Amino acid sequence: MNLLASRGIHKIHSKEDPFPVIYLGFPLLHSTRQRSYFFADFIHKLESTALLHSTRNVSILGRATIATSLILSQCWYVLRVTPVTLSDLQKIQSVVSRFINKKIFPKLSWDVITAPKINGGLGVIDPTVQHKALVFRWVDPILFTRDRASSIHLYITAHIQNRCSSDNINITLLFPQSRLSSRFQGLTSVDMFLRSMDSIPRRFQLSEPNPVECLLLPLPAILSSSYPPGNFKLSKKLRQVSVEMVFNYHPSTHFLTRKDPNDISPNLKIVTKKLFTAIDRNSALLEPFFQKCLVPSSLNLFTNSSRTHIQHNHLNFRSFKTHLQLDTSLDPDDESTSTKAFRLAIKQQHYSSTISAFYWKKFWRLSLLYVQRNVIYRLVYHKIPHMKLLHRLQPSKFPTALCSICSQHADSTSHFFFTCPRKLPFWEKLINEFLWPTTRTSDILNAFTYLTVSYTHLRAHETGAYL
Repeated sequence: MNLLASRGIHKIHSKEDPFPVIYLGFPLLHSTRQRSYFFADFIHKLESTALLHSTRNVSILGRATIATSLILSQCWYVLRVTPVTLSDLQKIQSVVSRFINKKIFPKLSWDVITAPKINGGLGVIDPTVQHKALVFRWVDPILFTRDRASSIHLYITAHIQNRCSSDNINITLLFPQSRLSSRFQGLTSVDMFLRSMDSIPRRFQLSEPNPVECLLLPLPAILSSSYPPGNFKLSKKLRQVSVEMVFNYHPSTHFLTRKDPNDISPNLKIVTKKLFTAIDRNSALLEPFFQKCLVPSSLNLFTNSSRTHIQHNHLNFRSFKTHLQLDTSLDPDDESTSTKAFRLAIKQQHYSSTISAFYWKKFWRLSLLYVQRNVIYRLVYHKIPHMKLLHRLQPSKFPTALCSICSQHADSTSHFFFTCPRKLPFWEKLINEFLWPTTRTSDILNAFTYLTVSYTHLRAHETGAYL
């Protein structure tokens, strides 16, 4: 200790310390306590940034821009390396959601907030999905054998294989059933890599794999999980073996067949017979890609021409990789999958809007005051706080559904904006003076609800403005 003190080192940091050492902006975490301390402080800083900008009078789209460029942008540098719990990611999401929904009730859903603008969303990046996308940047050079792969990727490969007790990194990444030790104590970097990989949508049913590759797959991977469950349940013994234990490869016709019972290991004979019986009775269904491997082909491993074709995809699992739903065309100049392509692959199935992209683009380009844009946007998503809706959501606080202005009729979106007896005369006068006399209030409501504003209904030469 005297030697360390002489060099200005008066403390040795360990896992017993409550806070982590910060190196190049990254926390060096040695305990759950240090992780909790770091992210509590980190999220508090995000809340402070959100509070600072919450007083600005901007539209809901402006708030989304602030959330992406000034709040969430603080996260990406740390999240690309640091393991983070789902709970902490949800807290970050909560900070953003509260910031965007300030003074808005009913609140916009998170799906709307994170959907692309052309699909009616606000285009805010989901921190949970972005975290997976950033982590996948480490896995991508390993999975696709990129030229930019470095020694760190060799270390990551060895680390994953060691923790998952695997000899083939491709099988480990592509097939969760192959991971005998997929549950670890605590949160590790391997957890992040595998969660990121497993979140990618895939269409393996379209794959045409090399039968030799399929021999190396874990047996559970060739059984369809989407098939309606029957009475068959795969034995624990078979869950831990590869396909080659129960299927044979025929090189002369390049396909797989069931092994003869005499060739199967004695401790697997009974459970294998049950498996084959279940397949024959359709109690268990083979994956479509594996069914293709059971059909004899014209290829022959013993002929030079066929051998070249067979070995072209030999043991690289290319057919499976090409059916991962990652659109690399979004960033053709990048040598690896971009975070944008990853995010779209993960969330594309969640994007839906009754309004076409054409009208959404039209809406976002309109020159509107922030109050006008907010009201129209909330109208589209039925987030106008009329009494009928408030009474349904909070009956104890709003005991009646009657309009708070006229107290005569049940409130609704139409009544809130137009048909209330106190408001209707104003709209009738506005229509007669600025719009076509045949225009009805229901036409205006529908135009804003579905963003199908007709420019021909405007007397631009009188109003001097366009919607």
